[in-house]
Amino acid sequence: MSINIAENSYLRPVTETDAKQLFEWTNEAETRKNSFSSEPVLWENHVQWLKKKVADKNCLFYIMMSGESPVGTVRLDMDDESRIGTISYSIDKQFRGMGLGGMILALVEEKAKEAGVQSLTGEVKLENKASGKCFLKNGYQLVEENPTELMYRKCLSKVPEHGKLDGDVFRKEN
Repeated sequence: MSINIAENSYLRPVTETDAKQLFEWTNEAETRKNSFSSEPVLWENHVQWLKKKVADKNCLFYIMMSGESPVGTVRLDMDDESRIGTISYSIDKQFRGMGLGGMILALVEEKAKEAGVQSLTGEVKLENKASGKCFLKNGYQLVEENPTELMYRKCLSKVPEHGKLDGDVFRKEN
């Protein structure tokens, strides 16, 4: 019996019991290559980092599931004041190339809206063409480019009638 990944996918919150799975994904060769810090992560450092992230009220951290199988992870680090969230995601190597990058972005966008996030940002290494395409396909705009990375942004909130956007932050007008 084959599972339709698209129909059976959802996000569930990360817990400290996910440490081993996240550690394996974090240290997978392609993930390290596409990370801004390409050095392998040590177990002790990973466990400490994970505890902080799970406890952080400004971090939404999920495992993408297809039925009972974990297929990827997505984290949204939010700036409490501006309500801008920065996305970090990874898809398990056996599920790459199946369109799950776009799906994980769409799923986390719903969670971000529920949390009151106004816009999302994705920072991608220049060589990571797949992630760049994924952000563009999901309606993100390329807002910054430098020799090593690209930055994509998507506004999630509609501008209310009596206000304006200052960058991506809503400012109420008197």
